[in-house]
Amino acid sequence: SVVDGLHARCGGARGAGNQGQAAGALTDHKRLSGVSHFWDAIAWYNRVHAERHEPSATCAKNGCHSALTCRPTDRCPKEGAPVAEGVHGTLAPITGILGIETYVAHNGRTTREKGDYGHLVLLSMNDTGWANLRTLASLASSEGFYQMPRIDWELLERHHEGLIALSACIGGHLAERLKIEGHEAAMALIRRYQALMGDRFYLELQWHIDQDFTCDCSAHERGTLRDRPCRRQQHDFNRFLIDAAAETGVPLVFTNDLHYARRDEAQLNAIMLANQQGKTIAEIAADKAAGKATIGFDTPDFYVKSMAETQDAIKHWYRLAKTHDPETAEQIRTGAAGWLATSVEIAARCRLEKPFADANPKFPTFPLPDGTSAEQAIADLAWARAAERYPDMDERVRRLIAYELQCVQELGFAPYFLITADFVDYARSRAAAGETPVDVGLGRGSAPG
Repeated sequence: SVVDGLHARCGGARGAGNQGQAAGALTDHKRLSGVSHFWDAIAWYNRVHAERHEPSATCAKNGCHSALTCRPTDRCPKEGAPVAEGVHGTLAPITGILGIETYVAHNGRTTREKGDYGHLVLLSMNDTGWANLRTLASLASSEGFYQMPRIDWELLERHHEGLIALSACIGGHLAERLKIEGHEAAMALIRRYQALMGDRFYLELQWHIDQDFTCDCSAHERGTLRDRPCRRQQHDFNRFLIDAAAETGVPLVFTNDLHYARRDEAQLNAIMLANQQGKTIAEIAADKAAGKATIGFDTPDFYVKSMAETQDAIKHWYRLAKTHDPETAEQIRTGAAGWLATSVEIAARCRLEKPFADANPKFPTFPLPDGTSAEQAIADLAWARAAERYPDMDERVRRLIAYELQCVQELGFAPYFLITADFVDYARSRAAAGETPVDVGLGRGSAPG
């Protein structure tokens, strides 16, 4: 996310693939800013490292059955020698999942209450979900913007088909309700999501290695969540979710909150966040020590993890809980395998094939006389303006204009050029009308020329 994540164009895709993951989801904060780059990166990764193909007879004989392909110059891992036929790659392909970590305005998207929002993770399962995701992201900005883009229940009720919802992190809509309104309100919210989404709603558990149970707060009552941050806050939220899942039947999934591809990028991410706040790393650290609110992460653990590293995080949580909260520790011991398996189940439900298959630009309709197409109108305008600029037009100019018009028509850009010509003409006409002139310069390419 451009808000608080540091990902190179292919970082997330390569990170997931290199860790042996079968799928990777992008859930940018607030907007769908990175989806096209992410999808391109997934396609690039699968094309370069792991294109689907039947293994050759030579490779299959040696026990390679992954049905992936490499270039003929690559080596079969089992055989260790170049092969003539396309065989399999050493890295498995990954499935791309497009999503968003949106903000839900608890009291409606038209309200103007500071802090009246919390995260909700939405994943597109199919074309319908992808269309609804785009609609929600657009309306969050156009109708729900206050401090940040926000959706609400009305929008979610209208546009939830084809989407999977996860309860999100400690800053989520559910966690905020638990902090502010208490256990019963949070349980009511879970049941409301469950009623709307059915089996497409999941409760999201998280844990990061450097978290612990030490804090100077008073007793932590089960089923509550303190409003002010403390070291045990994530554990308290997790055990609420475990109890809520047992009561409602909503499945639990263990997830990894990540904001950069590798652990060694944590410092770069911290620098980016400090720059956003106009401060140095040292100033941010001083603010944290003084108890002031800052944007940032306390641990370098928000990166793309392997399954083994994710299991290590759960084991770390279990060891701490075993000492401080034996009841929850037993629930962790018996439930962890299922929580991890749920993430595979969610990935299997997301089968968006070609989200950008119809990626041609969509332009507004430019008002024209009946029977006149945008293509004909831009051609007439171009030839008329060319005659003014080139009174003695030669064949070379005619060929160039014809070629330009052909490109415009083939790309479907005629409405764009008509709209551009309209506002450029208006800008230039202001001076002639005695109004404040608007300088449009020389223009770019052939658009306003």
